[in-house]
Amino acid sequence: MNKLNLILLIIYSSILLSSCYAQIQGKIQTIDTVMKTDISGGYLMQIDFDALHIKGDKSMMFFDKKGLIIGLNDEPYMLVAGTDFELNNLPDKIAKKLSHTKIVILRPPILLGDEQPEQYYLIPIWLRELNAVESLRMNHIEIDDLRFLQNTPIKHLIIHDANVKDKKKLAGDISKLKHLQYLAYDFIFSTQEITKIQLSLPNAVILSVSEFNKDFDSGKIVFPQ
Repeated sequence: MNKLNLILLIIYSSILLSSCYAQIQGKIQTIDTVMKTDISGGYLMQIDFDALHIKGDKSMMFFDKKGLIIGLNDEPYMLVAGTDFELNNLPDKIAKKLSHTKIVILRPPILLGDEQPEQYYLIPIWLRELNAVESLRMNHIEIDDLRFLQNTPIKHLIIHDANVKDKKKLAGDISKLKHLQYLAYDFIFSTQEITKIQLSLPNAVILSVSEFNKDFDSGKIVFPQ
């Protein structure tokens, strides 16, 4: 299959917010904006998975108002979810395989739409149980520690607009992620903290979120597979 286009008719009269990389109207972009329904009861969205640089048999395995799961070769591959995402809403077949998920994009509850969240949201318990994650993007999340990632093969860590309680401690946690290839962040670390991370992980590329997004869009950075 050279190209796969998935057409989703979303039967919601409310709003949908997707924090997934997608090709919309021919332009690859980071989607973190509201898409409102203006036809009674639905919104038509076209996702070109090839624009995500993912090879293999892609499919939409699950979708509800709190998140979506993209499958690769019949296995959960990418989870795009609000912090209110609930595992008990998943079919048993998918729930049993969710720990295989490699890509996670975590953001505030999706139904907030384009409203600026009034608070930062805690990392949900279910994320700490996904031990195969290789790429994690967190947007508007309150971060206490990331020690749970030390048990994962994490390669990409993108921290956008986060509330960090202890930056020195967080830098120490990140310094122990031996598989890390890219760290993207937005002004949460001091020069000294970045130096500590770089000394511990000399092969990791440390850059801004905007730089990471640009390199992803150009194909220089691709999702782990």
